[in-house]
Amino acid sequence: MKVIFLMRVDAVSKRGGDTVQILNYIKELEKKGIEAVLSTDLSIDITDFDIIHLVNIDRPLETYHFFQKAKRLRKKIVLSPIHHSYSQIAIYENTERTGFLKLLNYIAKDYWGREKIKNIFRGLYNRDLFRLAFNQLFRDLYKMQKEIIEKSDGIALIAKGEKNLIESEFDTSIMTYEVIPNGVKFNSKNTSENISSIKNVYDVLVVGRIEARKNQLNIIKALKDTDLKVGFVGSENKYHKNYVEIFKKELTLCENMEYLGEVPHEEMGRLYKSSKIHLSASWFEVSPLVDLEALYYGCKIVTSKNSFSEEYLQSRALYTSPGNQIEIRETILKALNDNSNVSHRDFINQNFNWESSINKLIDLYNNI
Repeated sequence: MKVIFLMRVDAVSKRGGDTVQILNYIKELEKKGIEAVLSTDLSIDITDFDIIHLVNIDRPLETYHFFQKAKRLRKKIVLSPIHHSYSQIAIYENTERTGFLKLLNYIAKDYWGREKIKNIFRGLYNRDLFRLAFNQLFRDLYKMQKEIIEKSDGIALIAKGEKNLIESEFDTSIMTYEVIPNGVKFNSKNTSENISSIKNVYDVLVVGRIEARKNQLNIIKALKDTDLKVGFVGSENKYHKNYVEIFKKELTLCENMEYLGEVPHEEMGRLYKSSKIHLSASWFEVSPLVDLEALYYGCKIVTSKNSFSEEYLQSRALYTSPGNQIEIRETILKALNDNSNVSHRDFINQNFNWESSINKLIDLYNNI
């Protein structure tokens, strides 16, 4: 069996959770003797591949192009939607956007209109992408997404809640699918260390790219008048320069907070261990891998209600509303007052490992 994962053109240069997910899929598939590759090339020849695995329904610009190519060749198609709630995205767009992107919301009133305009700008950096963007400018993106969902041979979902959301927002039924939770990969040196031997440095650790969607400014406002030591970790989103500048300026006014920049993944274990709480307060997510990593290393978890994390973690985490600063602060204080010291390593190892995930993916491949 030969599998090709087809992704957005910037999946490698602008790595996200989707890139991490697919690279781990490829690594595990190869361990099983299945040839698997990733491509962002719009002109790639897919003739020799048995399974065409499409990634990301929320950005149909490239996905629909690859979908049409696969259909013309009558290939078996699997889709990883990685779908976010449009209602949650709308709240984010209406409350957090500034400058040109705020103006864009007045020009384009819905997700699909905004996406068309964004596609034109994406196309300015890629001639082939511009051609696709121009052609799709006069088409119904929602119908294109719905077509991909309904005509794919199988759907690889991250959570059952993602299935329910897609069926509701696209008025459809998903029949052939597997729910495949993401796995978590740990550094062996970090996992062998005794957690109790490491001194707490941060009361609250926030890990995520510095950008409006990750909501760092609301976190600062929620916790700046407390005695809590807060650490932020993550690369700067170069497309959110204004947000990053405001973030850094606000931090200079908060003696209890600091920004560590981007930290290599192999060093994150020690950082999680040295923190009491890990906080994710994103405006929308599928399910943050950092929640699973932090839980494994002993952090109490406070995470966004706007994700599928509750399906994964259930009572092992507390949940907060990203737009409510008071709720964020009160949920953090509640977590700090929880004196329980239960290890969740076995839970993570048993339920969120890449080997188990890839077995489910292979089952889906075999069933289509």
